Amino acid sequence: MQQRGELEQRALPLPQRDPLSDPVRDIGGTWYARNWRWCVLATLFYATFLNYLDRQTLSVAMEPISREFDLDNRQRGELLAAFIFVYAFCHLFVGLVLDRIRSFRWFFPAMVLGWSGVTMAMAWSNSHQSLLWLRYLLGVFESVNFPLCYLIIARIFPPAQWALACGIFKSGAVAATLVAPKLVIYLSSVADWRVSFIFNGALGLTWIVPWLLFFRHPEKRSQFWPKPAAAGTVSRSGAEVKEILGSRNFWGV
Repeated sequence: MQQRGELEQRALPLPQRDPLSDPVRDIGGTWYARNWRWCVLATLFYATFLNYLDRQTLSVAMEPISREFDLDNRQRGELLAAFIFVYAFCHLFVGLVLDRIRSFRWFFPAMVLGWSGVTMAMAWSNSHQSLLWLRYLLGVFESVNFPLCYLIIARIFPPAQWALACGIFKSGAVAATLVAPKLVIYLSSVADWRVSFIFNGALGLTWIVPWLLFFRHPEKRSQFWPKPAAAGTVSRSGAEVKEILGSRNFWGV
């Protein structure tokens, strides 16, 4: 009887760990394999830092720009509001676009290069109107950052670490808020306000290398990355969006 009990005890299955609550997935055993998601998170932090740094450059450099272009209060308000209006409007649709993007590895750099290029182009503006249109474009490109960062975090981190990861990447915005005034004022005082736009925009180029280096084959590295969508998924998504837009509760909120 004792021998039979020992055999039954040995036959009991080992407890299985819940993959959704498991904070670490040992993919290969190397340090990089275990910490790959944190390397990607560092690039999301840096992208968010650049995102906020570029959008704040104009507001910090507004005084010398206003003197050179002889801007009144209305024109200054238009330049500041142009970005916000377009940025907010694009958030209504950017999620639909991201749900259909297959390669974030190249899409994200295109957006970062977009807003970095627009920031640099402001250095060659010669009128209020040219600055205004560039601010519109900046709102389009920068609207992608936060939804895309949230999406990537949800696909490479377990749910138990979502709050931590989101807090880390969003702190890039706070860091940029602290750095932008001192940096732009310094560059404007030692050189010219145009130099601050060139410098801040050029920083976007330094983000491309680490992003392309770390964000490779996420579907193989993360157990949370979704499998290729089955046929009919896109059409169902469109039907859901149509249902949401037709809801009175949605428009009431």
